[in-house]
Amino acid sequence: MLLALGWILWATLHSFLISPVWLAGVKHSWPGFYPWYRLSYNIFALLTLGLLLYYKQMLTGPVLLTWPIGLAPLRWAGLIYVFWLAWAGAKVYDLGLVGGVKQVRLRPELPEDTHSDPLYTHGILQRVRHPWYSAGLVLLWTRTATFDWGELVTSIILTLYLLIGAWWEEKKLVAVYGPAYQEYQKIVPMFWPRVISRS
Repeated sequence: MLLALGWILWATLHSFLISPVWLAGVKHSWPGFYPWYRLSYNIFALLTLGLLLYYKQMLTGPVLLTWPIGLAPLRWAGLIYVFWLAWAGAKVYDLGLVGGVKQVRLRPELPEDTHSDPLYTHGILQRVRHPWYSAGLVLLWTRTATFDWGELVTSIILTLYLLIGAWWEEKKLVAVYGPAYQEYQKIVPMFWPRVISRS
């Protein structure tokens, strides 16, 4: 139960601390700190994630779910898919901006709203709208062959978190890009890449 509460708290805090309302408050109240916010946020998120993962590893219990031996190739194919999408996404996203390093380097500040740029639809984004969300969803269910209570709770809660996060991200993108993004939604799938890309 404590692990489940920890994941729920982490997901809630992770989303709240990057919400537009909170960011506007940080920018208004601490303008000198604002260029450092994204980097600080990422460090905090990783540290707290590491603590939860460490706690999860300390838990022991019976195996509740397992990948059948006959489906092992499918699981490994899923892991290859994860690495492919992670790599492809890294090629199209501005990692300096996402990581927070660019905001610090180009002070006084860049806009925290990463959607202020033009709508990008090149590279992997021609095939899938959210490659990293897709990679995360598959990783949650292929990272291990056996799921005890801790592993299963982790996968279930974080799956819901990614689905809700992607839905919320879609709403923000439609608000920013309007009809252009709505047309993009009709052409490119949300999570599962189409085999043949369309411009």
